[in-house]
Order: sequence, then C-alpha cells, then structure tokens
Amino acid sequence: MAVFDLNQPASSLSEEDDVAASNSHVVPVSSSNNTGCDSFASHDDNASSSNILKTPKAVIHHEFIDTPGGSVYWVPRVSASVLPVLGTVYDSLDECIEVYRKYASEAGFGIRLSCQKRLKCGYVKQKYIVCNREGCPKEVWLNTLDPKKNDRQVRSSNFRVCGCKARVVFDMVPHTSKYTLTTFDVEHNHELDRVEYKHLSKAERKLTYNEQLFIIKAANANIGAVRAHNLYTGLKGSSSLVHGTQTEFKNFTRGVNCFIGDSDAQMLITRMEQRQEFTKDFSFDYFVEDAELCGLFWADEVAKCNYKEFGDIVSFDATYKTNKYKMVFVPFTAIDNHRRSVTVGSGLLKKETAEAYGWLLRAFKKAFVRPPNIVVTDQDGAMRLAVAAEFPESKHRLCMWHIMQKIPAKIVSRIYDDTDFKDKFGKIVWNMFIGPEEFEDRWNKLMEEFNLVNHKWLSKMYRLRSSWVPAFFVDSPLCGLMRTTSRSESENSFFSYFTSSGSTLVKFMLCYESAMERQRYTQEKLDHQSFDSFPALLTPLPIEVHAANVYTRSLFIRVQKEIVAGSWLCSITGMSLDEGCTVCIIDEEKIKPVGLFLNFIV
Repeated sequence: MAVFDLNQPASSLSEEDDVAASNSHVVPVSSSNNTGCDSFASHDDNASSSNILKTPKAVIHHEFIDTPGGSVYWVPRVSASVLPVLGTVYDSLDECIEVYRKYASEAGFGIRLSCQKRLKCGYVKQKYIVCNREGCPKEVWLNTLDPKKNDRQVRSSNFRVCGCKARVVFDMVPHTSKYTLTTFDVEHNHELDRVEYKHLSKAERKLTYNEQLFIIKAANANIGAVRAHNLYTGLKGSSSLVHGTQTEFKNFTRGVNCFIGDSDAQMLITRMEQRQEFTKDFSFDYFVEDAELCGLFWADEVAKCNYKEFGDIVSFDATYKTNKYKMVFVPFTAIDNHRRSVTVGSGLLKKETAEAYGWLLRAFKKAFVRPPNIVVTDQDGAMRLAVAAEFPESKHRLCMWHIMQKIPAKIVSRIYDDTDFKDKFGKIVWNMFIGPEEFEDRWNKLMEEFNLVNHKWLSKMYRLRSSWVPAFFVDSPLCGLMRTTSRSESENSFFSYFTSSGSTLVKFMLCYESAMERQRYTQEKLDHQSFDSFPALLTPLPIEVHAANVYTRSLFIRVQKEIVAGSWLCSITGMSLDEGCTVCIIDEEKIKPVGLFLNFIV
C-alpha cells in the first residue's frame, strides 16, 4: 500500500512515488476539509495516475465498520512538542495519558482509556489508549411480532464508532514504576475534527470548575441549566468560548440531583447541625416520624436581631410548591423600621395539622423565648388551635383581607351591589378610631338597616369580632401596623422567585439563603440611605427637623405629610385647664389643601 500526502505539490513527488501511484488508486480528499491535519490515502491497483491531481472536487467514500483495501486513512500533522515518540519513558501512567491527550487535542480526535493488564501486586503492567471511535456499533434486534415486546421503544440516535485502529500502548519498564511507549498507530479511518468544530468535541465540552460553580450559583437564584448556559454564553461573548453545550449544563444539574438522591433530608440536617455547632446564636430544630422528616425550623442571628427589634407583631402563612416533597414553607414575617417585610424565622412542614403547627410554634418560642404580642394568620382552623395552645398570652388576629374577600359571595348581590352596604360596612370594620362598644352599636344598626340580623355567616363573623376587627386591638401597641396576612403573602411571592416545585431540600435551602441575602441587602441599602442623606424640609417647624433625625427615610415621608397637613388644616378652637393639664381642642378641616407642599421662606 502506498501512502501520499495530497497537500504536497505534484512536482515534489519522486520518481519512485510516481511509479507507485500509477499502480494504485487514490481516494482523494478535498483540500477545504484540511484543518491543521494532513489527509492521507491508501490505494488499490485499479486506478490510473491521472486521478492524483483531481483532489479538490473529489468525494470521499469509506465504510464505517471495516476498512477494506481502497479506503481512506487520515494521519494528523501536529507540532513536534506534542508528538509521542516510540521508546520514550514516562514517570507515571498519568503522565502517559496526559501526553496522548494533548496529542489528540491538537490532532482533532478524542481518546478513550481501553483495556489494561495488571501484575499480581495490582500495578498496571500494560495500558491501551484508543481513539474514541474505536469499536463497532451494536446491532439492535427487535422482533415486532413478539406480543411481549412489541411496545419496546428503540432509541433513535446516531453512532460514532467506526472501527478506528489508532491507538497507543504503554508498557511498564521492568523493576520500575515507569512506563514506555511501545506501540503508536497513527492512522485513522475517519476524518478528524475541523478547527471550527473543535469546541464541540467531547474533550472541549468538559465543564470547568468555574462553569460548574456558575451553574450552582444560578440554580440558587432559581435559574435553570438552559438559562444559565445562555447567560454564561452572553458573559463570555460566544458559544465557542464556553466549555459545554446546554446538554452538558443540564447533565451536570442532573448529576448533582442524582448525587443528592435519597440522602436529601439527611444532608440538610447534617448541614444544619454543623451550622448550629459553628455559627453563633443559630437555632435549629426538627422532628421525624417513621424515619421521615416531617418538620423543620431554623432562625439565624440576624433573624433573632430583627425579631428583637420588630417582633411585636408577627404574621405567618403557609406557601406551597417550594420543593418536590410538597412540604409547605412557613415563613414568620414582621415589619421593620422601613415598613418592609422582614423574615424572623422559617419552617417546613409535611402536614398542615394542629399538631404540626403546634410543634412549629414551640420551636419558635424555644428560639426566641418570648412570643409576639399579636399573631396574624388566616382563618385556618389548625393554625387557630395551635396559636391558642402555644401562645395563650398573645392576641390572635385573623386576616381582614381574607374575610373581606368572602363578603361578595356571602351577601346577596341585590344588597351588596345595588346598595351602599359595601361602603358602610367598610367604614365600620376598618375604623381604628372607635372602641368596641361603638363598633357593636354601629354593626347592629347596619344589620337592622339591611335586614341581615339573622344572616348565618355575618353572625358567625360577629361572634369572632374580637379576632379581626381593629376596634378590639386599639389598646395594643402598633396594632395598626399589620391587619392582614398580605405581608406573609408578599413574602411568599418574594420567595417564589427563588424556589421551584421540583427543588430538593438542599437546593431549597440554598435558594432560601439567596433570598435572605437579597432581603438583607435591601435593608442595608435603606439603612445607608437614611444615614448618608438628609431629607428636604417643607416647614420651619422644629418638630419636622426632629422627625428627620429620628425616623428612617420611608417613615419620615409619611410623618412629614402629617406635619405639613397639620400646619395648614388643623387649628386650635378651644383651650381649657383640667386637673392642672392644658387641654386643647383641635379642629381639622375636611378639605384637600392646595399648594400644601410649598417651602416656607424664612
């Protein structure tokens, strides 16, 4: 068999090569397919020498499985620095593998670690490394007439193996731990990778540590593998600069989930226990039934500080679709000095029963010692029983929003839609400036006016009036700060951006920590805004200056409106002396001021 370099000019062929070519058939290779590797061809005895120069437009034909005479071979041309040399001695087997890997990377083909022979002591005596297209495709035989297997699906996919014989063999040097290259077959029966496709080879698609870390960080923000690949490609500037396609990104995510597997709950508990051991003031508790995790509660040092400052009123509500085990997520929410929701503790429950909520509240009380003054929940019966049992000294408040949402369905439309019942009802139940007696009087008059005295649902809500009407909470500090569970629902919506229904518990916790990082960063940013700047004053009154110094920016804006409105709309209509105290009677005009926010000229 004669072998020719088809990229070599015809004039450079020797006379002996010309004679050999005249007796052999050359299967030519297009020069446009040469990407750093020279293409060589084997020949048979039936071709004329005139075919040698017609390489640019020729079509290559070869068989995938075996390579009979007349088929084409490719021999790569690489730099001398990476070309393996027969007889070279290497210090270790890993060095041998790395040498052939570098050669294959530059040549444009992949490698596969093949068979090996071992000594009785366990050391590798001989190691084969082959081209990754070595071997023959497996035949799939399926009898479609077999009734037992007629529903079997055969995967439709391509195969790459074609019986390539390119390989190297390393043998151990006797009485040493070194290896020498004894066999080096360079001929490939397939075209080598082109330069423009090199980034799609198996070796180049292997994810680096930075890419794996990026996938994990993206998952913590509830960004899937495909979106993570698109983001990383945008950061790098081109898909060719990213190791791996979307498939590799998805496979890595799948591999992480498979690694977690059935150890999901145990890995989370272990991580929490380690955090409790090494982190200051971190509280954590859980309970198990029949070797199954049924409840989990945790609160870190920052959450405890927030509860100490803002824990007078706490709302909690269950949310769903945060993990693949359908455990409900229960965040405890308070309101900070920026009127923003802040999480002071969190829990996971397998069941929504009074016993489960009772355990959660006991874990909460164990972590924070003192219960909140007011607890706001929806009308869930299990929550109501748990709060009454575990927080007897706290006032339990039902969510007014949920109650008001039910009114259109409970009241006949001719009363609710065609009369002023809705407006009158709202003015009574939302009024914070009346006492319980006045509320009861107004309620009874309203029911008599619209003939609803015997209405079943309204009578039930009237019996529960002390649990949801603001008039019964006026004696509690900060009672008007939270009247509904909308804060909890807002927090649930906030956490939904970071979690998904298919998350493992480990991933859920990582996503939760990302959400808390975002929440606390916002809190720090608002603190810095209040500390680093001074608001514009609208009056020369000292009380406004004092308010600007003691309130955060968001609260000051609300107080400032009251100060300005009081300056224009309120006036003293009378003064009297009562038991040594001066009593002022202030009258407020019920009109909207014009030009209210004009600065005073001092």
